[in-house]
Amino acid sequence: MVALVLVGATQVAYASSSFEVEVIASSQSTYAYDIYPTTVNTEINVSFQTPIDNELRVNVYNLFGQQVFTTTESGQSTHYTFDIGHLPQGRYFLQIEGDKEVHSFIKK
Repeated sequence: MVALVLVGATQVAYASSSFEVEVIASSQSTYAYDIYPTTVNTEINVSFQTPIDNELRVNVYNLFGQQVFTTTESGQSTHYTFDIGHLPQGRYFLQIEGDKEVHSFIKK
């Protein structure tokens, strides 16, 4: 039997004679937000449906899982813009601290 852990799926069920898939963790976002654009040159935007009342910490990771950018914002805003022009080209992952959801974007 092969075990596979999926993060970010809501419901998955599959079974065959060779393997089984079971969702062990389900990603439920703490915040309702979008990031854009998903192909970035210098700035990335994070837009929330409701204002964030507490401190907001944003982390960006490269493909190796290394944290390459972090920033902390305070205030009651629904929109934040972050300058990531210093990052080399490649795929990155953005996560709001305290949230399970991870968004990917490409830096050109």
